[in-house]
Parts: sequence; structure tokens; C-alpha cells
Amino acid sequence: MISVRPSAAVDAQVLTALRASAWAEAEGKKGGPALLEDLPVAVSCGPDVFLGCIGGVPVAYARIELGARRGRVAELYCEQGARGVGVGDVLLGAMCDVLRDRGADRVDSVALPGDRVTKNFFEAHQMVARAITTSRVL
Repeated sequence: MISVRPSAAVDAQVLTALRASAWAEAEGKKGGPALLEDLPVAVSCGPDVFLGCIGGVPVAYARIELGARRGRVAELYCEQGARGVGVGDVLLGAMCDVLRDRGADRVDSVALPGDRVTKNFFEAHQMVARAITTSRVL
């Protein structure tokens, strides 16, 4: 059974492990190191960080942010062994519901350049590219 729940203080260790896996994966992708520079070094458990679980065991996490009216899935990660079974679908759906409940009328997220799996995942949820960010080290 797939479920989603807000993270709590008791989840700090599992959140840290999931996030470390997410960062390790992102570091090896085109654009990943630059993306990680824009994320906070540490994330605390709380009302903006959620866990996706299979049978009560956390295998994914998401962190959301809310601007004036636009929500953002700032981080979304699922363990490789738990991909393709619907955890990400349920987690993203729950994040959209929470953002809508908090007053957002739109949701954004990021897919790294060339990461077709992530791009296709978001497009399957009617999320399409609206901008391409370019960058150069000075």
C-alpha cells in the first residue's frame, strides 16, 4: 500500500538518508551540481516535507515551497528500487493537493537537462516546460 504523510522529528534520519541519495544521484547529472547549489544544505522535518511510503516504509520524499500564488515542488526523490510502482505519482498528487489547499493556483518543479525520465514523469501529470534556464560559470 502506497501512502504519503508529513514528516515528523522521528523521521530525521530517514529523511537525511533519502536526501543524501537524491543529492548523490543529482551530482552525476548534467546541471545537477548547479541545482544543488540553489538548495538548502539541510532540510528539517515538518509541514513542508513529506514522505512517500510503501507499507509504511519511507522510500521517497518531497519538499514544497509556496510563493504568493505559485507552489513549487522544490525536491522530489524516490529510491531507485521503488520507482515505477506509483509512489512518485501519489507523492506528487498529494503535494499538489497541499499546495492547492494553501492557496496556490499553479505548481512548478525542475527536471535536469537530458533527464527524460523526470521530464516524462512531470509531463504525465500535465506539467509542461514553461522556461529553460541557462547558466555559465564566470
